[in-house]
Amino acid sequence: MLAYLRRRKDVAVVGGLVAFFFLVVIPLVSGGGGSADGEGALRGSGWRFVTIVDAGSSGCRAHVFRWRTGRSGVVEVDPTHNNLKVKPGLSSFKGDPTAAGASLAPLLDFVRSEIPEGEWASSPIFLKATAGLRMTPAGPREQILESAATRSRVAFEIRRPRGGALVIEGTDEAASAG
Repeated sequence: MLAYLRRRKDVAVVGGLVAFFFLVVIPLVSGGGGSADGEGALRGSGWRFVTIVDAGSSGCRAHVFRWRTGRSGVVEVDPTHNNLKVKPGLSSFKGDPTAAGASLAPLLDFVRSEIPEGEWASSPIFLKATAGLRMTPAGPREQILESAATRSRVAFEIRRPRGGALVIEGTDEAASAG
């Protein structure tokens, strides 16, 4: 029964991530630019990339999604995506918050292997931390998030504040879990 519930939660989390992708990520990263047929904004293969890191209490899992806008303006999302989980969870770094970013190195190496190098700087990474960090005191929590965001920005040459690292509310987490 426990295995069934874990599997159901995994499916619900991925479903929530896909919903987040359609409702937040695509409108955020597809705004403006390009020619009338949408090809100006698409380089190389036409695929664009976005990574969502589900930073849970037992580990962090990166989901690398590929998507593109077709000539008719319809968004096409590759239905398959690769992911990788690394342990431990970020909340385990409350005693040494600055080490949190370094713990993501294998995860970020995986993400870099999934995205063409020419797309790194334009491929956003959103790190969404859940209950483990919500229960971590504010000072260490902010240092952990900053460490993770800094490591992401350096790895992908991202020039945005914080790189999308934040703790989601329990209600948002519950909505993602179905």
